[in-house]
Amino acid sequence: MTTDSARSPALLRIAVGRIHPTLADRLGADEWREIRAELDSAVETLGDAGRSADHAAAGVTVIRLLSRSSAGREALGGRLAAQDAVLGLGAVPHVLAALDLDAVPESAPGSERGITLRPGGVGGGKSFKLTNFRLDFLELVKLGSSSAVSLEAVLGNPSPVMIAASVLTVVQSLVASTTTPVGEEEASLFWAFVQVAGERDDRTASEDELREASGKQRREFGLEPFTPAGFVKALRSLEALRSVAPAGEGRWKLIESYRVSG
Repeated sequence: MTTDSARSPALLRIAVGRIHPTLADRLGADEWREIRAELDSAVETLGDAGRSADHAAAGVTVIRLLSRSSAGREALGGRLAAQDAVLGLGAVPHVLAALDLDAVPESAPGSERGITLRPGGVGGGKSFKLTNFRLDFLELVKLGSSSAVSLEAVLGNPSPVMIAASVLTVVQSLVASTTTPVGEEEASLFWAFVQVAGERDDRTASEDELREASGKQRREFGLEPFTPAGFVKALRSLEALRSVAPAGEGRWKLIESYRVSG
């Protein structure tokens, strides 16, 4: 793990602190019992500004212990990658201690996904995809108070104003970076897909069904039917947006939730 967060004692400590409550479930009782005492000792060392000479060794210990299993590597690696991504959005490091977020696949359970469009897909729409993101306001208050002395010492004594500004930066940047415009062609095909497969248990439809439904729906809403090339292009665009996915020979699956507006 060579991320910036892994190389920084303060950021590594934040990462472990945020995933710590979930480690027992992620690793299993036996593995957690084996590593907990040594892990907690290493994390305590990382948080002690007076033991800076021991920080590098403590960081190696944290990574070694959590890398013993795929679950541990996934937990720490996902958190470190997410922290670096948020820092890249312009956030100050202090805010990371108040964020729960993971770099997880968008298909993972719990991911927030959705496409918003008008009836018929007329005018296009937008696709919004955001993996686990939660702001711990109690932790944020502690960060801005004088009670969090040890953490403030490590992170450079952040001011409440700086923390609040950084939170707004993170939220605005995350929303902007996870919202993708959807063109009218793609939106109208998605609309037709919903009409065909939205109520089916497997949420799948054949390409022939989609061609027929899209022609009917587009005519109903005043749009010209797709050309063969236009249909393929729109379908591939929806696949690239991860709104639909191949489901066997000549079939596709609706994998994104949707909301109709206006």
